[in-house]
Amino acid sequence: MRLHARRHSELVQTRIGSYLEAMFAKTARAKLTPLAVTIEAHWHGLILQWAIAGRGGLNEWLGRGLERLLSSLFG
Repeated sequence: MRLHARRHSELVQTRIGSYLEAMFAKTARAKLTPLAVTIEAHWHGLILQWAIAGRGGLNEWLGRGLERLLSSLFG
């Protein structure tokens, strides 16, 4: 299970990194990696939060939570 979770985490970080690279084409990948890790951690936290006390569907919960994070980071 841990190996599967690690692979999933790496996949999510890579996918987020790809989105960030597209958004910030002139920013070095090394500077975007910590941000991708942070967004992934927030993503998983949102899933746990939804499982415990969330309302509505998971996709909507994730969308709202990620929008709040990104708007707070990038205004």
